[in-house]
Amino acid sequence: MDFKTMNMDREIIRNRTTPSYLKSNIRRWLRDGNIGKLEQLVLSGCGDLLSGHTVNNSDSKNFLGYLNNYLVIIASYQYIYYG
Repeated sequence: MDFKTMNMDREIIRNRTTPSYLKSNIRRWLRDGNIGKLEQLVLSGCGDLLSGHTVNNSDSKNFLGYLNNYLVIIASYQYIYYG
């Protein structure tokens, strides 16, 4: 299973459909270091919306630094669950 291709396809679709208010909220959560909201976004299947952001907040930097690992773990569980 090619997770990289799947993520790219989802990113293309999501870039066309992500409402501006969600993008605004994500920028605010990253700026404020609201890790709870960022985790909720990832666990709801929208973690790819966090890629490509640069931040100054140290908590958000740490979270984004671990994001790829987090997404791989989630994808592994999804693969096990769905086959």
